[in-house]
Amino acid sequence: MRWGEAACVLGLAAALGCSGAPARPHVVMVVFDTTRADHFSAYGYAEAKTPHFDALAASGVLFENAFATSSWTVPSHASLFTGLYPMTHGANQVSQYLAGEHETLAELLGDAGYETVAFSNNAWVGDRANLTQGFENVAEAWRLPGPGQAARTNKAIELWLDARQDERPFFLFVNYIEPHWPYDAPASMQARFVSADVSKAERGEANFGVIDWYIDRDSIDESLLPLRQRLYHAEVATVDQALGNLLRMLRDRGLEDASLVVAVSDHGENLGDNDHQGHSFVLYDSTLRVPLAIRPPGGAGAGTRRSEPVQLTDVFATVAAAAGVSAPGVGSDLLAAALPQDRPVVGEYYYPKQFIAYFPEEARKGASLAPYLRLIRSLRVGPHKLIWGSDGRHELYDVVADPRETRNLVADEPEVAKALERRLNALLEEHGTALTELPPPRGEMDPDVERSLRELGYVR
Repeated sequence: MRWGEAACVLGLAAALGCSGAPARPHVVMVVFDTTRADHFSAYGYAEAKTPHFDALAASGVLFENAFATSSWTVPSHASLFTGLYPMTHGANQVSQYLAGEHETLAELLGDAGYETVAFSNNAWVGDRANLTQGFENVAEAWRLPGPGQAARTNKAIELWLDARQDERPFFLFVNYIEPHWPYDAPASMQARFVSADVSKAERGEANFGVIDWYIDRDSIDESLLPLRQRLYHAEVATVDQALGNLLRMLRDRGLEDASLVVAVSDHGENLGDNDHQGHSFVLYDSTLRVPLAIRPPGGAGAGTRRSEPVQLTDVFATVAAAAGVSAPGVGSDLLAAALPQDRPVVGEYYYPKQFIAYFPEEARKGASLAPYLRLIRSLRVGPHKLIWGSDGRHELYDVVADPRETRNLVADEPEVAKALERRLNALLEEHGTALTELPPPRGEMDPDVERSLRELGYVR
């Protein structure tokens, strides 16, 4: 059964109830949409106010170097749900659809006896991209217009928890959208980061659209970028509060210690980094490095910090292992053992068909977008990161000495760049596949989907 209408989101609490601790853990996976790691206090960011994520990390395992497989929702969620690189699962900026031939985490857990439920606040995480394949129940919370989606979503989850009577362990997936543009956190949350003397007009100017940044930079007052970043802080604090309320719900019902809890993001966000806004066109760590904390049942390993590089594909493998199912994919169980510091980290951003379509037609052919009409892939091994471009414009960074990726070393260290390119080609040879199942015809866009994408800045 699938719930799509707004009234049904809060009606998801059907006849299913709490039972004792299952032999296998419940799984709670929380995705903070569009949230970069370096805006959490657990990662040393002094201006952040994220006590609930920090507490989760302190009661479990914090991964200091976790990375998305792309800088956009669809490919990253597809990797999270399949354990595969975008080059394998094929859900990317061009196809924008996860082929049904791939077995998802929800399907694996469902076949193993789990109840599988998803609460999505992003229109892309749903039928449109086939990202909810395998979930028994899907609450499309994004269909409810207006602010306060995280709070409404938590209310729906609370109703569901109190109504369920199912004896099975559950897999609960939650996507909170708030850190995604526009940055319009509740006034009480903005007050924690923005001075009261900053006018509503100034806040509105700082909340300019990402599309405007790329087609009309002269219209953007760059002195407002610090304010824009503070507005983003307020959004991150909002989802942190939502996480805290969700964890409290579990704790109050005796479910927290019986659950594997994962808090992660699908990708980060540019806030002027490398002269970019949003999360399109690039694969810098501002868009790829994400928060990741995992609390095993009972809080095993509390206070552990892990420094090796990990990816969303590893989250898939970790959840599958905890549920006792064998999983395909390229990931490793993060709770099994420490992993090599030099393991490869892959990022992919395909030709930006999806994002370019939202620009006015004349802008799509203009000089300002021309540099971004390409495919890029990144490979990070140890201290070095290569960003390979299909147009021959490659970049190489020492991400330890230069974490903001400001000094392109491709001309200074050509042998390092060539070695990484060879390794990237080997990964493509091993994992790149041609899909046998093509996305279905689109037809007209659901009006609610169009409204939601417009609110997120994808449609002008």
